[in-house]
Amino acid sequence: MERHLIDTAYDCAKKNFGESPFTFKELYELLLKSNPLIKNEAIDLYIEILQDIRFISLGKQKWSLRENYTNAEINKITSSMFGLEEYHEEDADKYMSDAEKHELHSKEEKEEQLDLIIDEEEEGTSSPRKTPTIQTDDIEEDDDMDKTVISSHGDDGSSSDDEPVDDDDDDEIVLDDDEVEVDDDLE
Repeated sequence: MERHLIDTAYDCAKKNFGESPFTFKELYELLLKSNPLIKNEAIDLYIEILQDIRFISLGKQKWSLRENYTNAEINKITSSMFGLEEYHEEDADKYMSDAEKHELHSKEEKEEQLDLIIDEEEEGTSSPRKTPTIQTDDIEEDDDMDKTVISSHGDDGSSSDDEPVDDDDDDEIVLDDDEVEVDDDLE
């Protein structure tokens, strides 16, 4: 039986890279040396690596094997990659350029401003939204569809048609077992 390419890639990465990060290109070139027939399967292999839980993307085109990391390290990596939580070493700003420091500071300020706006809306200090009023003279019956279309007018006189309302009375009724009487003659 032929081995799946992803299993071969995993074994190759484990053997050749160990705990060191690697690029897809480095892994693919090693696989090509051992099996030149996979030349046209680069895209499929990349998709499989993306989906295989044995591999982890470290960002910036670097990969590694998940088994080399603790769960806490994996959470930090994935959180920082997807922006869930920024991950910085204690001395990271020593190694940042002035532009990177400025960008980080600007980003933090924007997040603080956004948090303030959200807090104000939750507390109700922001301006209340106007809700449209429904007037009964704006209800139209559509005989072809058995639907009612409601037109609403806002406080400013503008109008909009809402979604059709279903007038069908054929809703399904579900009875509990104890509500159903069984006729013994039918059994």
